[in-house]
Amino acid sequence: MGRLLLAGWLAVVVAGCASPACWRELAVVDLPAAGGPPSAVVYVELPGRELSDRMVAEALPAAEVAAALAAGGWRPCRIDGFAAARHYAEWVGSGEGMGVVVFDADGQVLGTRPGPQDAAELAAYLRLAARRRVDVAAARQALAAHRGADELLRLAALATLLIPLGSLAGIWGIGGTWNHHGAGFAVDATALAAVPVFLLLAHHTRKRMLEGHADSVWSAKHEPAVDPGASPQEVAVSK
Repeated sequence: MGRLLLAGWLAVVVAGCASPACWRELAVVDLPAAGGPPSAVVYVELPGRELSDRMVAEALPAAEVAAALAAGGWRPCRIDGFAAARHYAEWVGSGEGMGVVVFDADGQVLGTRPGPQDAAELAAYLRLAARRRVDVAAARQALAAHRGADELLRLAALATLLIPLGSLAGIWGIGGTWNHHGAGFAVDATALAAVPVFLLLAHHTRKRMLEGHADSVWSAKHEPAVDPGASPQEVAVSK
């Protein structure tokens, strides 16, 4: 008897977690200035629209969707797309609309899937997002390293300039400095010649980041997030 009661209680809990009530209602004021809620799946709904209401009634409460949310550690949330049109445009890259936005642990957009989806499609997308988040994080780190290239080149120019300045300080007898007579001049001259080269490289790198193609790893342009499972043709169309 006790086991039956326990099994019944667990069934109620599981059923409750698979219900729309488990999708926390977000207000625009709940959203951060940039990005979104960390480790969350936000369904942007358009209340009163048939496809949006059907997704709320059929896809969101599905058991397979609840299982995918639990497996990925996602927090399910809902927000009114009419009120959050500006945020939707920031996340997805277009104006008013409906769809799913997945955020990583830092509140950055991991992926988006606009439009209506049935339960199987939504669950599959959530599983895909969970598998890809490590790869996306690694790619973002690589992009950040590329985009810091101009700062590193300027730092290299400064460090190189310190070589002849150190020799000059040694000639002036400043404590803690030293100057090597003879061959030291060639080293200082080479360092002085390298400084403008580093600065020129930094200038052209920065120019490429700001004016180059947006798809380049060097680009510093903001691009709307795309579906991490989209094909190259779908990505090209979205741009």
